[in-house]
Amino acid sequence: MSRRSLLGASAAGLVGLASLRALGQPVASNPQAAVTPAATARAKNLIWLIADGMSVGSMSVMEDYLRVNSATAPSAWRDLLNRRGTRHGIMGTHSFDSPVTDSAAASSAFSTGMKHRNGSLCVGPDGEEFRPFFQMARANKRRVGAVTTTTITHATPAGFYATIPARRQERDIARQLVDARLDVALGGGSQFFSPELLALAEREGIRVVRTATELQRVDRQSSAPVIGLFNESHLSYAMERRPGEPSLPAMAVWAMERLSQPRDGTDGFVLQIEAGRIDHSEHNNDAGALVQECLEFDATLAAVMRWADARNDTLVVVCSDHATANPGTVVYGSKGHEALRSLKKFMHSFEWVLEPVGREADIAKRVALLASRVKEATGVELDTDAIARLRDAYGGSWVHPSSARRNIVTLLGDIMVEHTGVGFNSGDHTSETVPIIASGPGAESLPGAIDNTDLHNWVKVQTGLTSNA
Repeated sequence: MSRRSLLGASAAGLVGLASLRALGQPVASNPQAAVTPAATARAKNLIWLIADGMSVGSMSVMEDYLRVNSATAPSAWRDLLNRRGTRHGIMGTHSFDSPVTDSAAASSAFSTGMKHRNGSLCVGPDGEEFRPFFQMARANKRRVGAVTTTTITHATPAGFYATIPARRQERDIARQLVDARLDVALGGGSQFFSPELLALAEREGIRVVRTATELQRVDRQSSAPVIGLFNESHLSYAMERRPGEPSLPAMAVWAMERLSQPRDGTDGFVLQIEAGRIDHSEHNNDAGALVQECLEFDATLAAVMRWADARNDTLVVVCSDHATANPGTVVYGSKGHEALRSLKKFMHSFEWVLEPVGREADIAKRVALLASRVKEATGVELDTDAIARLRDAYGGSWVHPSSARRNIVTLLGDIMVEHTGVGFNSGDHTSETVPIIASGPGAESLPGAIDNTDLHNWVKVQTGLTSNA
């Protein structure tokens, strides 16, 4: 069988196929999942929201936080799930060479309908190149855009426009982004755009902006492509967002308004919106940052649905690319409620806590600095047992039995469980199936269980996109 025919097993057969599927063995897509026609008119616009790393556990932690902190309205997630006409299910995520995918292979599966090796972007196991989703959309006369809280050259957005064998080649991805001339590309990552590349972009009529204010000053009626680079690296966590960095909801609304403006020779648009730092907070076992990232994504979803509700031509797909660290609320009783309430007071992420700590050579001073930063960030004063565990870890005498947890940041997550109420099972991705929701034209035909490659095919049918264009 040609590897060009590789498509992941439909999640409708996940249970039956799981024990039979060997890694690297191609399994045909479920044709029904791929080609079921839309029962209503095809969608002109597609908004694809990806909460990177979000699992059902992540959603549950957010819901628990909202409940104990006196939420007066349901989350946008819950509201959407309860809507008439909304369909939801689960999605399988394995990559070509692993039961646990990374974001590059997952995004490439969405983009091309083909399984990929972890780390590759639209480049197959034998080096064959596949056409990214945005190229296909452009050939079908759609405008295209990507919005993210990570670098705009990071794996999830890049999978929709770049063809490159290794996701770490972000400077090369930046060049491909400029060459692709996306109508909208907003995120971080200015470090990957050389002055020469930015000069080339501007000579070719691409508008480059660096702050939220500059973005709002761009004429929405203009047809010039826009690249927004709002941080050298990823955008700051929502709880630490710097002046000049736009929020994810603000970028999403701006992109929808910009892409919905009529353009000569185009009809409709495809927009990918990624909440990328959910995944980062989970890798760090950082419950405080996780809650705020999930809340920002929820606000983004609410803004998207308000926009889409005013129309009848837009399909909204909401999913994750994979689960990360499988967080969950784990503390019983009133102590659990108190811990979740305390998260409201957290001011900084573990990333902020640890940033200067490694520069201190003396272990005792390093631990003291870490404890001081934890208190400033969270209000929690570490006890003598926690201090001893940190000292042992820095000194090399403490080793966790799991290699995925042999680092300071996940140890800090373990120490903080009693104070946050939230536990994590690792610092890595997992193979857990993830939730998927669809709303708008064609949503009613979403299968209850699907694979990420089959989602590519399903979306094409509902939006009328063809690979032959």
